[in-house]
Amino acid sequence: MNELSLTHFQDSLNTKFRLHLEDSSFCELDLVEVKEQEVKCGFSQGSEVYECFSLLFQGSNEPVLEQNTYTIDHADLGTFILFLVPVISINGGVQYEAVFTRPCIH
Repeated sequence: MNELSLTHFQDSLNTKFRLHLEDSSFCELDLVEVKEQEVKCGFSQGSEVYECFSLLFQGSNEPVLEQNTYTIDHADLGTFILFLVPVISINGGVQYEAVFTRPCIH
């Protein structure tokens, strides 16, 4: 997952992601928003810059996914794991969020 950056997801905005379900079936999610925020955290020996961003996916009403870790496939990004949290029912479906906070690699 560390190979996938904010830019990778920005380039994949408004594309489909395929999510693996426990019963070996799949459902599709659309990446509808990528939000960036840079955070500096102070430590006793200076400060470290963190890459912070969130992804918002739109899914249908069926199935409604629980907060959990899922395996996801994307045509350009490959297969990876995300922790998704349902955040709102909207536009005839449910939106799910994944949040990233990790040290920036310079």
